[in-house]
Amino acid sequence: RSASAAKDISTLIKDSVTQIEKGNSLAGKSGSALSEIVTAVKKVSDLNSEIAAASQEQTAGIQQISKAMNQLDQSSQSNAASAEQIAATSSEISGQTKTNREVTQELQILILGEISSSPAAGNSVTSLNHVKKKKMEEDIIPLTNFRVGKVGTTDEF
Repeated sequence: RSASAAKDISTLIKDSVTQIEKGNSLAGKSGSALSEIVTAVKKVSDLNSEIAAASQEQTAGIQQISKAMNQLDQSSQSNAASAEQIAATSSEISGQTKTNREVTQELQILILGEISSSPAAGNSVTSLNHVKKKKMEEDIIPLTNFRVGKVGTTDEF
């Protein structure tokens, strides 16, 4: 009976040793798996850091683009306002040019008694010349000391 019990104990010890070896092997494999998991977690953490840095760079780039777009918009608005001012000034200058041309023609009639036929003056000016000349001859007080074409000179003094 004691021999049988010793044999059973010996078998149990051998089974326990085998199970301990299997457990030790599993523990080693678990340690390796945990090391791989820790390495993978570090890689994921590094990737997350890189993504965060890239996102910050992208945000800075978008802010620069937004700033540039705002500057372009302001420039466009300024250019549009300048164009409107230029158009208004051009229209005003055109009106002043017409007025100056008319005043110059009237002065020419007063001084020389005629309008030079320039391409800018056109045919209507020459016909206007005869009407104005007759009207002026009626309105002007004749001066005996001055001759036509000598006004503004010192020849008569």
